[in-house]
Amino acid sequence: GQIAMLRRYSDNITLLFDGDAAGLRASFRGLDMMLEQGVNVRIVQFPEGEDPDSFAQSHTQEELSAFLAEERKDFISFKTDVLLSEAGNDPLRRAEVIRSVVESIAKVPNSIGRDVFIREAARLLSMDETPLFEELERVLGKAQREERKREESKPTMQVLPEPAAAVLPHGYAQEKNLMELLIKMGAKDMVDEDFDPNESHPISVAEWVVNELEMDSITFVHPMFERLHQDLKKALDEGFVPDETWWVYRTDPEEIAFVTQALAEKYALADWKRKAIHLPPETSMRIPLVQETTMSLKLAVVERKIKDIETRIIEAQGTEGVDYFLDELTKWLRVRTRAKEGLNRQI
Repeated sequence: GQIAMLRRYSDNITLLFDGDAAGLRASFRGLDMMLEQGVNVRIVQFPEGEDPDSFAQSHTQEELSAFLAEERKDFISFKTDVLLSEAGNDPLRRAEVIRSVVESIAKVPNSIGRDVFIREAARLLSMDETPLFEELERVLGKAQREERKREESKPTMQVLPEPAAAVLPHGYAQEKNLMELLIKMGAKDMVDEDFDPNESHPISVAEWVVNELEMDSITFVHPMFERLHQDLKKALDEGFVPDETWWVYRTDPEEIAFVTQALAEKYALADWKRKAIHLPPETSMRIPLVQETTMSLKLAVVERKIKDIETRIIEAQGTEGVDYFLDELTKWLRVRTRAKEGLNRQI
């Protein structure tokens, strides 16, 4: 999910490693995944005892830029250097290096890229290209055979009924919109352009929304949104206002996909200015946007309550309980009217 999010900005990604970073080998699998997705991965490793922050603090901007330009290596060259330094003159370990490097090259999705990397690996390994190309064909052939086996193992004649479409709860769109807003701007302050920090203390968007929902005892009906909601409340209770980085580090695949999409869509309007379409500053739009999105969810909750009461009225026909539900319906219809009026004022 994180690779897909990064690729929305660039296919060229440079990773910075500490000079004394342990477990470089453990990072190779993640780098292979980048190659599989068509990312041009480059590596910069800092001198021993240095990390990106300490190096930047002790060098000028020009020195840092020059260092990154000079030390940057493509992933295949970097991996080959690391493994060769470990293998030394041991022929068996060098053979293992060759196989490991070729397996990474096989992840590259286009043949031209694979050809370029094979030739570079041959140069670094001081060997002829031919056996490397032969090993590449073997690895690719094995992958193709495994894919065919997976396809052949699938049932071919069985006709399965179409799965029923998932029934989304009423208010799903409003819950989704509010949760996306919390992910994208929850850490920002509920302030407008005229805000004076000397006169008042700002509250974050996340704190404002969570307080609004708690006042009306509103929870999310969709299970994933409610999990995110509860995690957010816990963080706020601990005195921490989550920013975008906090949201990215989820473990549930469904949550990762949702957060990734929400954050990626934030930049959809980036080119409007170039097209001579001028938007007002975000600060002037933030408060009405947050209020409108929250009020829309509240209205959806009210409408869900009205629908439930109407069902109960039908079920209670001919009993004494019907009068109670009719009174409840009248009360909630008035609440809906006020909510709509409030929403119209926000819009």
